[in-house]
Amino acid sequence: MNPRNTLRLLVVPLAALLLVTPNKSFAEEEPPELVDWKFVASGDTLDEFRVEVQLDAELDQSTPEACVRSFLALADGRYSNQQMFAKIEEHIDQITHNEVRESLKLALVEDLRQPLPAADAAKRGYRPIAEWGWRLESYSKADFFGRGPWESDSIEEGDVQLILKLASKENEPKDDWLARYAFQCRKMVDGEWKISGLRVLSFFPIRSRSERRTPEIRFAKDYDPGFVGLEVDRQSAAFEIPEPARSTENTDELLDVLFDDILLRRRMLRQKLVYRASKAWVEALKPLLHPDWLAELGNRVNAVDLKPYELTQDYSVLESRNDGAELLVQKDDNSKTQWLFTIEETDGSKRIGLVRRRFTAIRVRDNKNIEWFRDVDSVWALSNEREKSCYWLRPYLPVFDS
Repeated sequence: MNPRNTLRLLVVPLAALLLVTPNKSFAEEEPPELVDWKFVASGDTLDEFRVEVQLDAELDQSTPEACVRSFLALADGRYSNQQMFAKIEEHIDQITHNEVRESLKLALVEDLRQPLPAADAAKRGYRPIAEWGWRLESYSKADFFGRGPWESDSIEEGDVQLILKLASKENEPKDDWLARYAFQCRKMVDGEWKISGLRVLSFFPIRSRSERRTPEIRFAKDYDPGFVGLEVDRQSAAFEIPEPARSTENTDELLDVLFDDILLRRRMLRQKLVYRASKAWVEALKPLLHPDWLAELGNRVNAVDLKPYELTQDYSVLESRNDGAELLVQKDDNSKTQWLFTIEETDGSKRIGLVRRRFTAIRVRDNKNIEWFRDVDSVWALSNEREKSCYWLRPYLPVFDS
């Protein structure tokens, strides 16, 4: 599995999660009492920033079902949690803006120095999610033609296997569940239960609606609750952020400040800050996981050919116009967008006074190249890459797993 794909926001809410009879409708179920939790962030600088997960009550590990519910309460991507993520995003945005504030003053006129609006933070990487219904049931060999989610040599005496089923509340498909996960739980010597395995199940499809037969497991794939993605984030944040420049006496220095010290530096800062939030979330899960499974997850991380994200902000100067008063610049990324900067000079230093997006086309009637421009309100319009965001954090359980 590509670790990047594991970061897609295909999350499901914990709207209803009870031990129920197979024929009971989701509409008749009452949501169980789940542990509430929240992110708490502190610190106003990169060095001081810390994130922790605070629980409103102790995690219940008294039974296998309670342990799985505690896990699901933490691995929760409900719509209601988006406000919590938005607050962390605002906190991170404020830190990054403070860190690049001096570079903004150095390179831009005052009208272009505004921070990224907080309202935009809640939109980055976030897709609305529908309501989903949940069922947690004991595993029965009769339900799956005798083939279980785990091989017999990986099951210890006393282990309990539970099947989590997900389906739409609005159009409950009865036997056609959208996703199933299998949890294996093991009792510790102190009496607490811990999760010793998690797998996503795939089934041979039922050919028609009228065909009512027991589903057969096609395969059971180990599911990573966020450890591989966390290691990718750790490696991707393992870099030193260079000190910003202090001069804009010429246009080369000015563009370096804009692209390196403002746009790229901000992405680097976000990479480190969001990693700390992700680490806090995954660390909160560890008390629920069996030591053997934690060791297995660690081995799995070491065996994967991880590819950390490369952060770059390359550009090319296409031409100088109006005796150097304007610069046409192209971003050398996948977008290849072009921008026209108006250059102003004050007290021997140069600043960008206006940013406009350039568009080109070939006019049909005379086959002539034409150009036109669109003003932008903020310099952050240049930063069109998908930035690292709290809305892409693991752990969560997607409806479909690739």
